[in-house]
Amino acid sequence: MGLLTIGLVATAILATPKAEAVNDITFPVLGGGSYSNDFHASRSNGQHNATDIFAPKHTPIVSPVDGTIYYVMNPQPSWGYSIGIRDSDGYEFKFIHMNNDNIGTDDGAGGPMKAYAPDMKVGNKVVKGQKIGSVGDSGNAETTAPHLHFEIYDPNNTPLNPYEFLRQSHTINTATTIYPTQQGEALPYGAGVNSGVQIAAGNLDADLGMEYVTGTGAGSTPHVRVFNKDNSFDDYGFFAYASNYYGGVNVAVGDVDGDGVDEIITGTSPGSTTHVRVFEKNGQAIGGFFAYDGYYTGVNVSAGDVDGDGVDEIITGTGPGSTTHIKAFGLNGQIKSSFFAYDGYYVGADVAAGDVDGDGRDEIVTSPAMGSTHIKVFKPTGELENSFFAYDGFYGGARLDVGNVRTNTAKEEIVTAPYSNGGPDIRMFNEGGGLITSKGLYESWWSGGYDVAAADGFSIVGTGENRRSSVRPGPN
Repeated sequence: MGLLTIGLVATAILATPKAEAVNDITFPVLGGGSYSNDFHASRSNGQHNATDIFAPKHTPIVSPVDGTIYYVMNPQPSWGYSIGIRDSDGYEFKFIHMNNDNIGTDDGAGGPMKAYAPDMKVGNKVVKGQKIGSVGDSGNAETTAPHLHFEIYDPNNTPLNPYEFLRQSHTINTATTIYPTQQGEALPYGAGVNSGVQIAAGNLDADLGMEYVTGTGAGSTPHVRVFNKDNSFDDYGFFAYASNYYGGVNVAVGDVDGDGVDEIITGTSPGSTTHVRVFEKNGQAIGGFFAYDGYYTGVNVSAGDVDGDGVDEIITGTGPGSTTHIKAFGLNGQIKSSFFAYDGYYVGADVAAGDVDGDGRDEIVTSPAMGSTHIKVFKPTGELENSFFAYDGFYGGARLDVGNVRTNTAKEEIVTAPYSNGGPDIRMFNEGGGLITSKGLYESWWSGGYDVAAADGFSIVGTGENRRSSVRPGPN
């Protein structure tokens, strides 16, 4: 929709000595919208210190300036979902009645996931043209046409008439995907990639420091990279599979050839054959095999020394929708262990390995990929040792990893995250399911999937579907 101005009236524009500081704004509704000079118009709840911009429901709202988020309303107040942004000169911009409906409805049940864009969190930076949410009719606008109630305040908290600023603004038709890296965040595939990221951690070069490994999510080429804990990296990385494979790459690390340093293990994501490959840090392939027969799709991978010979085995779990068949392999695909973690269920399983009970030998730890978050700890033979639920009442499955995150004991911890459609509640447990700590990353209201990695002294978290590929520190 092109930008229209309708119903012009002879209302004076409230000026300010520094008004020129915000004259060069981006029009806050993508593609434009219709509006009139309705500043100070009478409303049932008082004076209207805003301009209403009318546009179809779900039209993206973008930030008109570079700035910092200073409030995000959740739960929804009486006036509807709303965000506030402050620029470097102290001017404030408020966006009210943001969408609360699911697509194709007026149900008011969309929640903050339908109101706001990712990374809408107090203190986060935004840039001009970045999507911040969607046009709607939330709160006391439920009986009106969808619109954005747009307010501007000067540094003295005096309301300014947005009308003239909107007339002088420039309209964009595409929101920027290049927005600021947030505190503690790494973007392993750049600011514009939003396919999600799979992660693992270990020591890949025999120095004293840990590294972490990333694999792309579905929709991107199968790019694997290695990073230091400070998010620095040595090189471009490598492709684990053919460059025309866009299914996503699960990753793990472990010393599977007994040379004293960890190798990188990869597995294909759902929709593909269960191809496991093993690489040196530099991308040289040293092994590979198919973990399951043809009717399985996707394979989760981990590594651990489950037979006590000093060399890690490759541990595999099945993708969502498959039986929960857990296997342990040698480097060349020879099976050393095989059992079903959740008999009779076709939910798939994530898998990890580590010495969670302190007996000097690694256990195999599993979680369903869907349906529940029932964590199980097994001896390598498949004998159940312990089990617990990571998230009561949540049915989106769980990702997990095992590592000696808290190095004050020999026992390794279990770190979990929602597999899909869950909040950013990253938790750390002992072997019996005792909660050690939890950490809320990203926005508390964001419902998505995450991946976790644990190693000596640290853990990290990667984003899943529907937001840019991001890695941030996990619980310690």
